[in-house]
Amino acid sequence: MNTIAKYQENISFENLSNPQKLIMSLKSMYASQFAKHLETMPSQVFEGIVSAALIGVSDADFNKGLARLLSGQNKFMPTVQEFKSWCVTGNWWTSAEAWHHACEASKQPKHKITVITKQCWDEVYHIVLDGNMREAQRQFTNLYEDRVTRAQLQGAKQEAYVAPVAIPVKTSQQNYKSLNSNQDPEYLEEVKRLTQKYCAAGMSIVQAGIRAAKELRGAA
Repeated sequence: MNTIAKYQENISFENLSNPQKLIMSLKSMYASQFAKHLETMPSQVFEGIVSAALIGVSDADFNKGLARLLSGQNKFMPTVQEFKSWCVTGNWWTSAEAWHHACEASKQPKHKITVITKQCWDEVYHIVLDGNMREAQRQFTNLYEDRVTRAQLQGAKQEAYVAPVAIPVKTSQQNYKSLNSNQDPEYLEEVKRLTQKYCAAGMSIVQAGIRAAKELRGAA
């Protein structure tokens, strides 16, 4: 007899509040993980957190999320926010799916992702560059679950990300008249003569060239 069945000997599962149903189900499905992460938290405190998180979730949507939880599809115990996303989800990716697709898109730019996935990835990318993938995934998960939940409660649909198209910039080539008549053999010869003159006076080749060019422009 499983945990829920034993509990139903004393009280009907259906008579529990939605937060109590979720807590009881988590204890039953993920006993060791629940104990590891939540055993030190007073049950009333945790129930209060769950109750606050589930505000706005209808009974029908809650039952949809609970059905997914009890199906045993997930190896790891979901966070309360992730469970909430299951309740109001349509075809939305879970945070784990979004993280997977974000990583794939970083390697293959043509890989399809969603708008929220792209936003969350961009916000944690600096952590990825630092090489701390665990922390990047943790922050990504928190960002994603929060934004998806808010979007779902507003009735928004999952939207595919489309990379902006680069707008070609029209350029025009302009011809500029050279300040030094470098196509004039006589001019070049005069530059050479003056440069040699100033080099002989102790200037560097660069200083001499600049002085020669200035002198010829002044004479023009």
